Amino acid sequence: MPEAIARRPHRPLFWPETVSQLQAIVAEFDQPVFLVGGAVRDALAGRPVHDIDLALADGGVRASRRIANALGGHCYVLDRKRDVGRALLDVGQAQIRIDVARFRGPDLHADLLDRDFTINAMAVELAGNCDLLIDPLDGEVDLKARRLRQCHGDSLANDPLRAMRALRLAAQFGFQIERNTLNSMRPLRERLVTCSAERIRDEFWRLLELPQASAAIRAAAATGVLDVLMPELAGLRHRPASGEDYGDGWQECLAILERLQHVVSAFTGRLGDGHGASFGAGMLVMQLNRWRAALQQHLQTTWPDQRAHRALLVLGGLYSVQGRADVNAAQAVVRAKAFCLSNAECDRLERMLRWQDEVLSLDAGSDLSLHRFWRGAGDAGVDACLLAAAGYLGRTGSRLDHEEWLNRVGRIAHILQARFEQMDSLINPPPLLDGHGLMRELSLSPGPLVGDVLDHIREAQVSGTVGTKEEALALARNLLAADIG
Repeated sequence: MPEAIARRPHRPLFWPETVSQLQAIVAEFDQPVFLVGGAVRDALAGRPVHDIDLALADGGVRASRRIANALGGHCYVLDRKRDVGRALLDVGQAQIRIDVARFRGPDLHADLLDRDFTINAMAVELAGNCDLLIDPLDGEVDLKARRLRQCHGDSLANDPLRAMRALRLAAQFGFQIERNTLNSMRPLRERLVTCSAERIRDEFWRLLELPQASAAIRAAAATGVLDVLMPELAGLRHRPASGEDYGDGWQECLAILERLQHVVSAFTGRLGDGHGASFGAGMLVMQLNRWRAALQQHLQTTWPDQRAHRALLVLGGLYSVQGRADVNAAQAVVRAKAFCLSNAECDRLERMLRWQDEVLSLDAGSDLSLHRFWRGAGDAGVDACLLAAAGYLGRTGSRLDHEEWLNRVGRIAHILQARFEQMDSLINPPPLLDGHGLMRELSLSPGPLVGDVLDHIREAQVSGTVGTKEEALALARNLLAADIG
């Protein structure tokens, strides 16, 4: 291994204020502390540094606790055996993660050699000159060349999950995977199943969160990684596409994901060149722009462990062309559970897939139809609208009929208007009776029948046939006389 001498890189390293605070803290430590990994890579590339990894000879957990205490954060033990601790700091509306770990070997050189890719195997001595780079594996050269190269011949074999990380980093930064590294990835795909479901989920989720997720998914399919992670999708390659623009269902699926990314990007501040340039996406964004803030808030929702909701939406997109909506939803939920997603995430995924087909066929001029849609879909109705739009654009491709699309966009806008502007009148009108009042007035016992009657009363309110408590009670008596239960 070449001798690692701190030197000045080809461009300045840009560090956030948190690094200056850390410098003052570790200056009191009795051992050197090094900035390593992605933080150094991003500082060298001029990208914002959000999360920070530190490495030292001993006492990672102890050091993370000192940092958390000094900066008013919280400390967690990530791995007691490997001596890894995490300090979480709240900075404004954001949260900064600082992971502190003992060297992966006897010294810094061994630690860097044991990392995945050369662009992640650079370091800076925190208490020293943070403008000087320690780069024994020429990560700076690879970063300039936009090349992803493993640190040594066994880097990927030592952790098969690194094959997934290569796909994610290549898509994230627009890098080319070096030939020997790519050759090392192919035989490792079958070993992915030896990794824990939680690690697979976390790495795959980072891939799904990318603005270029469809490119990463395309690469995952080409290398066989996706067949290992989601074998149920392999059948799409043998299923004819619904239109003449694509040879098979898989190409159609990728087209849908690309359209979905364009739409999501437009409402999350990630709109890239050309994303809204097409007539299809452009008209959708224009018609829905009045609810931009609400859509943005919806798409920026996070699930447990800060998993981004937009990634769950992309996962839904992968299952949106399989066939019947109930089959799609069932398959997606099976996979979501295998990824150890929360029950709430599984429920949202199932609902968005079950209701997406209703979006483009719904009678959006009927208050009762809109009421039933949103009562059944809940918040997943927003996802269903976005999936339905992306699905239609992806399937039609170059055959998009502009007039027909404008009609469908109008229907989607009407559906979302009910959600964002008529929630209190059309979806959840003020109750004329609650369950206790209904049971008291009609001498009913608790049970499903009470809920059924209340549903009928609420729908009658939406339709305008019931407007008072007395009318609601009269309807309830009629329903019970007709034995609705």
